[in-house]
Amino acid sequence: MARFLLKHLLFLGVTLAAVSLIVFLLTELTPGDVARKILGAYATPEQVEHLTREMGLDRPVLARYVEFVGRLASGDLGTSTRFKVPVKDIIFDRLGNTLFLAAIAFAVIVPLAMLLGILAGMREGSPLDRTILLFATVTASVPEFAMGVTLASIFVVALGWLPGTAPLIPQGHWSVAAQLVLPVAVIVLFDLGYVVSMIRASMVEVMQRPYIRTALLKGMSVPRLIVRHALRNAMINPVTVILLQINYLVTGVVVVETVFAYPGFGRMMLEATLFKDLPAASASAGGRSFAWSLRLGESTTALIGLALVAIWIVAALLALVISPYPPNANDLAAVASPYPSAQHWLGTDHLGRDILSRLLWGARTVLTVAPIAVGGAALVGVLAGLAAGYLGGVADLAISRVCDIVLSFPVIILYMIILAVFGSSALNIILVVSLTKAPIVARIVRGLTLDLRERDYVAAAKMRGERALYIMLVEILPNARGPLIVEMCLRLGYTTITIGVLGFLGIGLPPPDPDWGGMVKDTYGMISVWPHMALFPCAAISSASAAPAGSPAAASWSREATSPRSTKPSSEACGAASSPWSTRIRRAA
Repeated sequence: MARFLLKHLLFLGVTLAAVSLIVFLLTELTPGDVARKILGAYATPEQVEHLTREMGLDRPVLARYVEFVGRLASGDLGTSTRFKVPVKDIIFDRLGNTLFLAAIAFAVIVPLAMLLGILAGMREGSPLDRTILLFATVTASVPEFAMGVTLASIFVVALGWLPGTAPLIPQGHWSVAAQLVLPVAVIVLFDLGYVVSMIRASMVEVMQRPYIRTALLKGMSVPRLIVRHALRNAMINPVTVILLQINYLVTGVVVVETVFAYPGFGRMMLEATLFKDLPAASASAGGRSFAWSLRLGESTTALIGLALVAIWIVAALLALVISPYPPNANDLAAVASPYPSAQHWLGTDHLGRDILSRLLWGARTVLTVAPIAVGGAALVGVLAGLAAGYLGGVADLAISRVCDIVLSFPVIILYMIILAVFGSSALNIILVVSLTKAPIVARIVRGLTLDLRERDYVAAAKMRGERALYIMLVEILPNARGPLIVEMCLRLGYTTITIGVLGFLGIGLPPPDPDWGGMVKDTYGMISVWPHMALFPCAAISSASAAPAGSPAAASWSREATSPRSTKPSSEACGAASSPWSTRIRRAA
């Protein structure tokens, strides 16, 4: 035990050292003069030179890094140029508030997700399964800010039951508890759908295993079967997924904190980034460390989700033709009455710009950036996960440490740092999303590979003298396709949501490109007067991110389409069983 703890403490030290180096280099590689960026374009050369000397930017890079690490070790995080106080005086209070909010949400998410996922996975295709799947799809498809806007419009504006902000200031009986209801509800609803989908996918795979059928034929009761056999084997991958959600809950709640004015860590990070407060931004980042056609047709949820995605793809391709107005054209006559009309079917925004046209043009960017980013994450994550899980040893250790380092930077936080350093662009969004999502995919694939590498068909491939690359890509990868397809489809939907979130926070795609999240940000304050300005973009983001709806059906289709026509195992290579996929390849050859 002591050796185990010592080894992992050593790994933790290496991870923290790598994180500190990355944070330092990101601030050092900023184009242009850091002091000029902090002081603004109108600062005099004398002021810039004085701040440069004060911050030590005229010293050698190595000396500054050693001093940077020394200050971190001593607890000196610098002085915030935004808040005009030492960073350590504000960061720990804000981090404590975020941990408090995350702990409440996590305590609700885990038991509820396990219950719903297990119930759905036990009875695939049943009415209960479809109901839970529909619930998970809806909650996973609605971004946090859209869900926050919707819940606030109902429970704050319309009903007046709950407060619209959460400053954590006592204002009466149960006032703080009432302030936490909406932030916790938004986090739980948004995160629940993803975890439920992954647990359901693993349960579906396990319930089809031969030992489950054998136990049922022997007369074992269903509750005992689930607890002793199915649940134990099905939770290998979901446990990884659940633990990875802690990363999001601690620092990824910046959207919820912004919507409800919650005094948390993520909101402080956003303010520091928008005001070019590099000391606070750096400290915040461092602190984180059927037959297939019939089965698809039976899934109403899948058809709805895939249909919505198809509609947006067609709309994006034909935006130049079907858009009634240019996306940035102003109709000043419509400013006084921006409601939907015959001239503007979805109305106009506060500047008289046609909402339908801006939604159509905004779809082009979203549906280009999201697939490229997810494709890059999938390629890197699958290869890394296969190598770590199958090869083990040094390869597993190195890949796991790299994943730990990258996962220390949640996508929102990392994008904030890159925005402060390099500016906002579609390329930066693609790079950040690919970089931050690849380790998640790698962890999931590694967990599946650790289980699959012990199967008989892998042993048979080794006896035939197959190379490691062949075994990973042909024997293991196709048999991990169920949870992997679910993950990729969900990741595509979440990337669409991420793009909207960045726009809502004001750090998304730069103008003049229409940005769905930016449309909500610009009109959120007018929701009590002109709700359509914010609700239509929220609906667009939610419908475009409905790709997760097809993920369970896609996994089912994949199992049916790639399974062998005969259940009799191949007896090639010393009579050992072969995987269905490799059997098909050899038959075709």
